[in-house]
Amino acid sequence: MLSVAKDVIEIIKSIPKNDEVYIDISQGRKTQAFGVLFACYKMSNRIKEIMYWGDDKNLIIFPKLTLELNEDDKNILKKIEKSESITELVDNLRISRAKGYRLIKNLEMKGFLIKENGKYKITDAGKIALL
Repeated sequence: MLSVAKDVIEIIKSIPKNDEVYIDISQGRKTQAFGVLFACYKMSNRIKEIMYWGDDKNLIIFPKLTLELNEDDKNILKKIEKSESITELVDNLRISRAKGYRLIKNLEMKGFLIKENGKYKITDAGKIALL
């Protein structure tokens, strides 16, 4: 899914900015469709419409969500797996512990981070958001 998203993002970037981009995720395997969908969310400012043709031949239009991150979120995602503790992370980022915990909780709620065995890991969605 991650490699599909990377490839689609590069394709979208190569399309002239004045061109309208319509994405049909009806074809392909589910993992491919999700990769394309995540790429659309990352590049939502370039996408005109995301669509899916259902089995009943009805057109479904997907909402244009976004995977945009602010600088604090990007910094957390880039450094969290390399940090031994939240204290080390917030000290390196020069933010308060309260702000660090709030940012991490928000990234977890968005599905960009998960906690496994006491350590935070970046999800594929988090990796795509960093592209």
